[in-house]
Amino acid sequence: MTSDAAAVGSQSNADDPWVVIQRIPDQFEATLMEGYLREAGIECVLETVFFSQEPTNFGLLGEYRLHVRKGQLEAAARLLEERPAGVDDAELGDSQPSQE
Repeated sequence: MTSDAAAVGSQSNADDPWVVIQRIPDQFEATLMEGYLREAGIECVLETVFFSQEPTNFGLLGEYRLHVRKGQLEAAARLLEERPAGVDDAELGDSQPSQE
């Protein structure tokens, strides 16, 4: 963890309220975003909100909500905005399975 990330993480306060920073429809993306923020020292919680019958991804009945402390909201928003895009095929090189 960098010193900047440690400083961001130390700004958290247990009395500071939680706020939703992002609503994400996909579990994989939600988990990646949560891990990215945690690695940077941002305290966060991923809430799963899914209806148990089809369709599971219907409006607010199927989403993941990423919460951060209000005091870390600006830093978290900046990190999510600046985070790298997905890896493209050229970066994967030979790590892709062969199709024999």
